[in-house]
Amino acid sequence: MAFVTLRFALFLLGLIRAVSAFGADFYDEKYWEHENKLSLEGLKPFCIPVSEEERDPDFATPRSDFVADRSKLGALILRGPTKEGLVEQVAALRVWTSRVGDPLAAAPSGTDYHTAKDGSFWVSLVGSAPSSVLSQHDFYPAHRGPNCWNSALVLSKLLPHHRYTSDREFDYWMTSPLCQSVKVPEPGDIASLFGTQEGGNCGLIHAYIHLTDQLVFSKDGVENCRRYALEPARVIRERYVEASSACPVGVRYFRCHSLQSYLEEARPERLEELQSVFEQIAKTGNELERRALRGTAYLTSAESMKFRNELGFYLGMVRDGEASSVSGDTAFSLWKAARLGIESMHNQVNGLLLPLKAQ
Repeated sequence: MAFVTLRFALFLLGLIRAVSAFGADFYDEKYWEHENKLSLEGLKPFCIPVSEEERDPDFATPRSDFVADRSKLGALILRGPTKEGLVEQVAALRVWTSRVGDPLAAAPSGTDYHTAKDGSFWVSLVGSAPSSVLSQHDFYPAHRGPNCWNSALVLSKLLPHHRYTSDREFDYWMTSPLCQSVKVPEPGDIASLFGTQEGGNCGLIHAYIHLTDQLVFSKDGVENCRRYALEPARVIRERYVEASSACPVGVRYFRCHSLQSYLEEARPERLEELQSVFEQIAKTGNELERRALRGTAYLTSAESMKFRNELGFYLGMVRDGEASSVSGDTAFSLWKAARLGIESMHNQVNGLLLPLKAQ
């Protein structure tokens, strides 16, 4: 019966996509008025990528840092003050690559370390770093939306697409059965910075992928002038920890299963239905990723309506799944994670992909 219901739901979704431009309405205004509304305060109408020195004059790179760069041919390389230090960073990257099962980055039998004219050292990361890092480093999205919490979840294979992710969605994944808190981080673990002041309104501050005490991978903010970067851990400390005067900042580390591996191992109730719903939501996520990363224009009214109707329909399916599951079990956790993802995507459609002056 559940399979028949799902097939009918997917048939309805096809109708939604076909007629949304003509005004079909599956959008619950009352729900969105109260759920996880995104504040656009502080965002700039135009955010143009500039050089690292111009954007962050206080973050000049000292000679003690390990810094990612591009070779003349575009390959990702890592520079550092010592060969021994580079060996440590490359080893950490290989551990992360192995953890995510990256088929495009099988480590070669040997790694060549080179000496630069200034006496520093450098090494190519091709074959050592995950393919996502090789392609994403120093990449700037076309639009506001993709942020630190999303980057950490995507790189951990909990989410499939680059989009806006709320702190609420991120926090839920960290407390879900797919992730566990660890005291001693390993390469590829998620680091979550949070305000430690009791009674303060600090909350979650930032998230990134931990590699070593000297190196991390991060997307520092929701703005499109904030790049994806394999960067010195010192930059994170100075930007988010030492610069935070309002709240003391702590860090928690999490080790997570990928969503796919977890579903295969846990096999929650209504697994096929969960997988199908996640796949349908991912189709809209794919469109949002394309628009956010490489789009050239904001959403039109018709496009916004289409996305809103699709998300409204998904919301109904997911809320039904939550209501028919036992609170606290695996299936319920995944239905709720899907709902929080839909809320994040709605914030992207209803705010971050629209001209800021229109808000």
